[in-house]
Amino acid sequence: LTPGMIVSIDRNDTEKVTSSKVAYDETASGVVSTEPGWTLGPEAKDKTGQVQLALTGRVPTLVSTINGDIKAGDPITSSDIPGIGMKATKSGTIIGRAMENLKADEDGRGMVTILLNTTHYEPGGRGRTIGRLDVIGWAVTAVLLLVFGAKLKKLTARISTTVDVRA
Repeated sequence: LTPGMIVSIDRNDTEKVTSSKVAYDETASGVVSTEPGWTLGPEAKDKTGQVQLALTGRVPTLVSTINGDIKAGDPITSSDIPGIGMKATKSGTIIGRAMENLKADEDGRGMVTILLNTTHYEPGGRGRTIGRLDVIGWAVTAVLLLVFGAKLKKLTARISTTVDVRA
C-alpha cells in the first residue's frame, strides 16, 4: 500500500486493511496517510506491514477520472482500480468529498485532497437524514477545523492510526 490509496477492511482478518478493489465498496474505511498530523494507538516496534491510516479530515487521495472530471465538492468513492478513487455518480458508499479540482495526468489519474468522512451518498439527496455516526464524524471534523484551523492547513493528513496490511 502506498500513500493516498483507499483501503477497506479485510473481511478475512478484521484487524487488517487491504486496498479497496470494488466500486462503491461498503467496507472502504480510510486512506493511507501521506504525512500524519496526529497518530493514535500503540506504536509498534516492528513496523513491517503497517501503514498510517487517515480516518477523518483533509487527506490527499489517489483518484481517476473514469466517472468524469473531479471538481471541488464532488463525492469520492472507491473504484475497480485497486486503491484508486473516482467521482461517485450513483447511490453508495463514499469516503468523502473533493476539496479541490483534480489536475489529472494523461492517464486520467492524480491526487486530490478530500475531506475524509465515510458515509452513504444519494445523488440529489438534499434533505435526507443521515445516520448518527455520520453526524458524529462530521462534528469531530468540524471541531478539529475550528480549534486547529490554521495548523490543519499546514498538515496534509489529520488523524491517523496504525493498522496492519494484508498482502
